[in-house]
Amino acid sequence: MAHDVSHLCPCGSGRKVKFCCGKAVAAELEKIQRAIHGDQRAAALNLTRLARQKWPDIPALLAIQAELELMLGEHDAWPATVQHLARVAPDTPSSHALSAIRDCDAGRVDDAMAHLQAGLEAGEKVLPGILYEALGLVAQAMLTRGNLPGGLSLLRFQSGIAGQADKRPAEILEQLDDLGSVPFLFRYQRLLRTPGEQIASPEQTKKMLSQVGAGRWRQARQLVEQLRQDHPQDPDLLYNLGVLNMRLGDLPRAAESWRQFAALPGLPLDEAVEAEAMAQLVEPAGPEYSVRQAEVVFRVTNTDQALERLLSSRRLSLAPEDAFEPFDEDDVPPKAAFWLLDREPPASGADVTWREIPNIVGEAMLFGRQTEREARLEAYLFRDSTFDERKELLQATLGDAGHWESETDLEGQSTDPISHALNWRWRIPEDMPAARSEQAIREKQQALIHETVPRLALPVLDGKCLAEVAGDPAYWVRALGLLLNLELQVFVAQWQVDLNALRRELGLPERATIRGPLDNAARFPLERVPYVQLDSLSDDELLPVVSRCFLLRCWPLLKPLADEVERRGESLVAKVNRLNMHAALSGIAPTSELTLEQLQKAADLAEASGISPASFLLAGLVHQLRLGRKRELQESLQRLNSRHMREPGVAEQVRQFMAFVQQAARAAGRLPGAELPASDQAPTSKLWTPDSDTAPAAGGGKSKLWVPGMD
Repeated sequence: MAHDVSHLCPCGSGRKVKFCCGKAVAAELEKIQRAIHGDQRAAALNLTRLARQKWPDIPALLAIQAELELMLGEHDAWPATVQHLARVAPDTPSSHALSAIRDCDAGRVDDAMAHLQAGLEAGEKVLPGILYEALGLVAQAMLTRGNLPGGLSLLRFQSGIAGQADKRPAEILEQLDDLGSVPFLFRYQRLLRTPGEQIASPEQTKKMLSQVGAGRWRQARQLVEQLRQDHPQDPDLLYNLGVLNMRLGDLPRAAESWRQFAALPGLPLDEAVEAEAMAQLVEPAGPEYSVRQAEVVFRVTNTDQALERLLSSRRLSLAPEDAFEPFDEDDVPPKAAFWLLDREPPASGADVTWREIPNIVGEAMLFGRQTEREARLEAYLFRDSTFDERKELLQATLGDAGHWESETDLEGQSTDPISHALNWRWRIPEDMPAARSEQAIREKQQALIHETVPRLALPVLDGKCLAEVAGDPAYWVRALGLLLNLELQVFVAQWQVDLNALRRELGLPERATIRGPLDNAARFPLERVPYVQLDSLSDDELLPVVSRCFLLRCWPLLKPLADEVERRGESLVAKVNRLNMHAALSGIAPTSELTLEQLQKAADLAEASGISPASFLLAGLVHQLRLGRKRELQESLQRLNSRHMREPGVAEQVRQFMAFVQQAARAAGRLPGAELPASDQAPTSKLWTPDSDTAPAAGGGKSKLWVPGMD
């Protein structure tokens, strides 16, 4: 049978085959498509190449060949095919999409975004599948490169296109939020403002918003720039430029736009500070202010002697076996791994102050002799004021068992002074009481915010520190923008500090409490929500703020909002799905105890509504086990067994949980009901970082605290 000429042409033009290049090769297209549908991609590629011997320049065949070569991993062949397609059909969405993927593969991410925009502009009527896939690939390339605004914008656009048909973009966005790698100001998509009719006609505004909705952000930016020729100081146009430059991942122009907006005369201080904070996030710090991480290598001449000396040093702490993972499966693991401490551990943790707790200031790995490498000690140290002292300490520890050989700055492994100061790691004394540890955390946080941060030389302040510039109003917007970013990050990380207290100490304007009514709750800046007096808002103001904030998956922001919804009770019963609210909160709660609290509320609401609570009961089992709540665990299991075992999937999940408990109990050599085994918990290494959600002695891991300039 012949290929249906009423289908869209594979070249991606948006036209039907009978009106496009595919008409000449309809019979060949039918054979190729039949092979593809039969999951015979190699055969389809051979048929395509055979057809191209007769028709070498048909865009439909070239597009199919390039996609098949890409799917089959023929990376040597497909760039040439893409280049040929771009030459014969330069303006089709598929040609631009494949060119964008090629550019990503070659590391040309800016070029990839340009091709992606050209593809969206050329595909007003249809979005070819390869263009949809290119959206995700360019997004991930941007994120890998550290271009969060561009990558996040593409993922949000792709997620909006896909809906429930493809959950991958939404899942990646959730994972990024959960990892704490997205600054608060980037966690939600900023909408464009509608210029006044004296600035833009209704037709121009409609066209701009239509272009933005279709992902054609480059065209929308061109329209805004045209309007600015007649109205260079219009705040709405400057704001829109900042938003569009961020969506395009054009970070230098985004920083410039936000700073121009912040400098507008008569702009409210809050708006100027928020724009400056945005500019600081998208503008990388200069290398002269970056704290770079270096790999320092010592040649080891006697491995056994080196190991003995490293183990005997009180400034080195043997790290757990899983503290440093090999980079890939072929890497040889080290003989031993160590944490380098900034001081010797105290004899006892019973009465130590936070200043006496050792900080981990570097890592070192001892490798034996390998086929192509001599024995060595690899150390990873930041080039701060103590870099030379730490190098000398390692050399002195090795003695004549090794000597310095080389040091190399690690590409992409640098941070700004604030990040370096705030992302500390502790080596907690094993006998330090939990209550004392928690107090030490609070004291350390207070000292960092009030003592360390104000004295750091910062690029955004022209190399000066906050304490120096606080008295100069010319620096206020920059200083306040910096403090806003810092405040939002410690807020998300749940540090117990008050940035307004620091503002008062420095003599800077404080952030004031915001009371209703709000000008526009649907567009209210979410970074101001922590300062809103929630009980001053009407129900109609509170609801849009709640719904928008839930997209941010931020516990310290959402918990007060949920509490306010609960407090209002009957007035919001018909307007808020409280069951979904508590279910969502259970997924982002920072501790097992808070998770169980939200799951219990969700289960109670489900049962009261005639909905099965089984999913919430099942989700709570592992947390009850972790907390050692034997009676609650038994009650949940009994409730599931007696009421819900006939529901789909419940019996199987209960059996899996019980098998896990029995296996864990055997592995731990004890009866279940206390803690989960170490395999299901954070490593019990006595390492503490600022994002640990328990007392320091209970866990470890990499810090999630993000501040401007952190790579």
